[in-house]
Amino acid sequence: RPGRRDSAGPRLAGTDHGERPRPARIRRALVTVAAAAAAAALGLLFTPVVPFLPEAAGPNSPVVGAGGPAVRPRFDAQSFFTQTVSPRATVSPLVEFPALAAGREAGPTLIVRSEQPVELLRAVTLPDFDGVHWTTSAAYRRADQRLPPPPDRVSYREQEISVHVENADALAWLPTVGRPLALSVGGLGVDESTGDVVVPSDRPAPESYTALGAVPAVDQTRLIVDAPTPAPRRPIYTLPAAVRAAATQATATARTPLGRVEAIRDLFLRDGGFRYDTSAQPPGGHGVYQISQLIASHRGTAEQFASAFAVMVRELGYQARIVLGYRVPAGDRRTGDYRVTGRDVHAWAEVLFDEAGWVAFDPSPRDQQSTDEIDAVERPAGQAPPAADPTGDQQAAVTANGSGVIGATGASRPEISEGGSPGPAAARGGGVSPVVVSAAAVAAVGALAIGVVPVVKGVRGRRRRSRPGTTAQIVGAYWEMVDQLRDAGLPVRATHTGGELAAVVERHRSPRVAAPVAELVAVHEYAVFAPTPGAVPSSDRAWVLVAVLRRELRTGLPWHRRLAARLSPASLRPR
Repeated sequence: RPGRRDSAGPRLAGTDHGERPRPARIRRALVTVAAAAAAAALGLLFTPVVPFLPEAAGPNSPVVGAGGPAVRPRFDAQSFFTQTVSPRATVSPLVEFPALAAGREAGPTLIVRSEQPVELLRAVTLPDFDGVHWTTSAAYRRADQRLPPPPDRVSYREQEISVHVENADALAWLPTVGRPLALSVGGLGVDESTGDVVVPSDRPAPESYTALGAVPAVDQTRLIVDAPTPAPRRPIYTLPAAVRAAATQATATARTPLGRVEAIRDLFLRDGGFRYDTSAQPPGGHGVYQISQLIASHRGTAEQFASAFAVMVRELGYQARIVLGYRVPAGDRRTGDYRVTGRDVHAWAEVLFDEAGWVAFDPSPRDQQSTDEIDAVERPAGQAPPAADPTGDQQAAVTANGSGVIGATGASRPEISEGGSPGPAAARGGGVSPVVVSAAAVAAVGALAIGVVPVVKGVRGRRRRSRPGTTAQIVGAYWEMVDQLRDAGLPVRATHTGGELAAVVERHRSPRVAAPVAELVAVHEYAVFAPTPGAVPSSDRAWVLVAVLRRELRTGLPWHRRLAARLSPASLRPR
């Protein structure tokens, strides 16, 4: 209609001849803008705690990086929004070391459970030293369950721990085994450079959590040809002449960069006559003055030994830093749990190498006490004094718990009588022939192994299936599958990803064996990285697949191979 066309034409052409928007349109526009602003603000606030969604590639996508079974990293909404957080603690945690170690300050109590031995827990990394305090200037950002991995060049193995926290209000950083890769709780803060997880000032500390950590696996033979990374700048403090002289004298005969670093460590552990102070009032502080006192008195705690080592390594021109954490006492024989308190606080140092990354060194002479009770404090299990001349076959991959702390295993000594000759067991003549005794011993050990190995495997499987939590039970089923494959002689390793493990089985066994493996890998990977706890599938299916795999392996092996797999201790050895 002409009238309709005439009125509409100018509006479409943008020539409304002075007609103004109505008030209702203005109000609608303002409401729309306000709603968009509110939605953006809420998105920034709650993005860090929104669960991740699996990537479209699916659970069997390949994995980038080293370590144990893992999955392709899920979509991370934080790649679009980065929210910084303020840590609950405002002072250097190393300042609290004396009060925690003496029990004068109530620290957190941790009940730790892990399938693998745990001897060290790391809490916070302190890279900055001003001559008085070791501190951190980290910029923490809000973190969810998936955390930044270590650099690609760093070799590591994965280990999972479950922690129940008593007196959680005293927890400022989350203790983990190695560098944390994933957490069961979100909304905390993470330092992307070190992986440290901090309790923010706006969140309560978790009363329980599960952490998957990357434990460094350092090969001593490769470390020998590696080199410590030079420090980018000289220290801002002045080191006393006595401390510089001690470092110079300790490294005078060292021929390699690694040898110089180890010489500083050995100065405190073995060569310099230093002792660990276990008195009621040990020295406190870790600045240059306290380091000078340590060099003069030859007595100190882990606070001073770690600081002195790091400062002297920096004097050599290398990068070094301090780590504060806990030494884990022996576990409960009945439950297998570890109970860690503030009295177990510990400090050690790390040195940066070009290829190996940050390598831990513990210079505290725990086996040399400053009182008459030399053995009052027990050395961590599996950690012995460093060998005088490490051979090319030694591995530094194992350290106190696989935590990466460089150490070596001392050699056992033969029984020596007072006269300096072999003891009575070797010197006696007559009696039962040593050959007969040896043969009987071998037979007894063999008979014991035949009976013990299957029993131990059965107990291990029942413990894995009875773990608290569906995800933990599925993880247990996964490792039960891996151990069955190892006992059957398949070349599977703990460092294989789920996809790599399934590919190995497919190459070496029939599809009837590969099918349950592939399905269990998918169940495991989805359970570990499920978007929400309610999405985790039942663990019953995982253990049904374990039973199917066991049946198919037995069906495909001759009787003597089945017997060998049942008695094989391969899966009982460290992965």
